[in-house]
Amino acid sequence: MANNNRHSHGGAPREFFTLGEHEVGGKHYRFRYDGRVYRILERLVVTAVEQPETEPEETLVLEEADSRKAYDAWNHIKRPERFGL
Repeated sequence: MANNNRHSHGGAPREFFTLGEHEVGGKHYRFRYDGRVYRILERLVVTAVEQPETEPEETLVLEEADSRKAYDAWNHIKRPERFGL
């Protein structure tokens, strides 16, 4: 029986790399992948005047293993005019 809930070796955190970044409507989005799942993260855009001492917190918008679903979600954010939004 296959183990579909595999964890990284030794419980080490997975390393995600950024596939793309996009800013729209005062929000910054990052599209990331770790070899297993895709993630879309969102955070508020901070101007130089408001620069806080710590990095703004990111919110997980999507975590998806299916590449087609992940890229569709990313394209809805990046190019909403193509989807009538």
